[in-house]
Amino acid sequence: MFAENLKMLRKEKKITQTELANHFGYSHVAILKWENGEREPNFDTLKKLADYFGVSIDYLLGHEVETQDTTISQRPDNSLSEKFASEYADLLKDNNFMDVVKLFNAMTAEYRALCLGLLIGILQKRGIDTQSILGY
Repeated sequence: MFAENLKMLRKEKKITQTELANHFGYSHVAILKWENGEREPNFDTLKKLADYFGVSIDYLLGHEVETQDTTISQRPDNSLSEKFASEYADLLKDNNFMDVVKLFNAMTAEYRALCLGLLIGILQKRGIDTQSILGY
């Protein structure tokens, strides 16, 4: 799903793979492999791509959030990542948390979306309003 979303967002912005690659300091081949689903960027690059296109990382990865009566498929803005960074900056200093992030980044986009879906489901069963957490 990431590959398709990246290609769609790039085309909507009317830029070439080379232009996108140059903007981020990557080779044209890297973007080509991302769009063909042969490779995936790391977490830091995902965040930069999401910010660049004005979407959330969840959207970029193709993750949709099920609600009681509808599926949220509009593009959330990147305020969630900014909110997370400001409110949870201490987590980024925690080595255990960063180990989990590295493991998460090593997963394919499909497995990441599955993990996020499971976490959201658990939170919802515990009565936690996931819409406010996700910024929707």
